[in-house]
Amino acid sequence: MVNRNSKILFRVCWMYFSTEDYEFEDLRQEILLALWKEYCQYGLTRFGTADETTWTYTVALRAAMVFNRNHARHHHKESSYPTLPEQIQITSHSDDIESLHQLISVLNADEKRWVSYYLGHYSYEAISSIEKISKDYARKRMSRAIHKLRILLNKHF
Repeated sequence: MVNRNSKILFRVCWMYFSTEDYEFEDLRQEILLALWKEYCQYGLTRFGTADETTWTYTVALRAAMVFNRNHARHHHKESSYPTLPEQIQITSHSDDIESLHQLISVLNADEKRWVSYYLGHYSYEAISSIEKISKDYARKRMSRAIHKLRILLNKHF
């Protein structure tokens, strides 16, 4: 199951930490432990009709939020539209993925989660079941996060 859903695990870890950070591997290990515990205790039946991918994403995301809360890296107050540090230069097409990661890293944890849903092509129905909110509210939250990311993109391109 972990091998089938390795892209999900990578995406969740990537949203919180860059692949060079040691926290990336720590978070990955925490997610694997959470998956193992959840599967041993409840299996896939805990989330009702949720398929394996949705279940994996839900458990991984919750583990990442707990890990991030317990190991907070940023203690500064974030502005509503943060700016990128000066040393980040978005230069060429080959750096697009890294540039996107740098832009996303400026967002707060909630916004990162919503951008992750967007990049993962999750439907509003799947998001609403993961977040346990209505589809309309999921659409609104997604719209706000993507709007903020677009503002950052426009500032730096």
